[in-house]
Amino acid sequence: MLPQCLILQGVWFVTRLTSNACYEAVEDRNITAPGQVRADQIMRLSSVRGQAAYPEYLRRVHYRDPETAKEYVFLTSRLDLSALEVAALYKRRWQIELFCKWIKQNLKIKAFYGASKNAVLIQIWTALIAYLLLILLKLRSTVGSMPLT
Repeated sequence: MLPQCLILQGVWFVTRLTSNACYEAVEDRNITAPGQVRADQIMRLSSVRGQAAYPEYLRRVHYRDPETAKEYVFLTSRLDLSALEVAALYKRRWQIELFCKWIKQNLKIKAFYGASKNAVLIQIWTALIAYLLLILLKLRSTVGSMPLT
């Protein structure tokens, strides 16, 4: 969970709730999309460890994806969003994680050498250019006489 200093700075999260999480529902909220949202609750972690990690109220959203029919239970510190917005944020978060996984696997970036936005972008662009050049050379070597221009 988030350290208290990050909470005070307004940092928030959307994540999946683990199946063994101990919590108590404080309030059931109105379900605005009955086909997709199974439950929308304000809750609090009830274990000693959970209370120590995050003593504030949280939002629990039980969501059913209409495309895959899979069910997910999300946990977020944002109480002001709709349940569908919470699900959409998690989906976008997952796309970012898949992109980072692709970068690690294909561009062979294990760590970033700089912390600034510019340093990270330069490293990604450099690795991407090298990756594309290697693909071009591989294609050229298999095709034979493919011109570079």
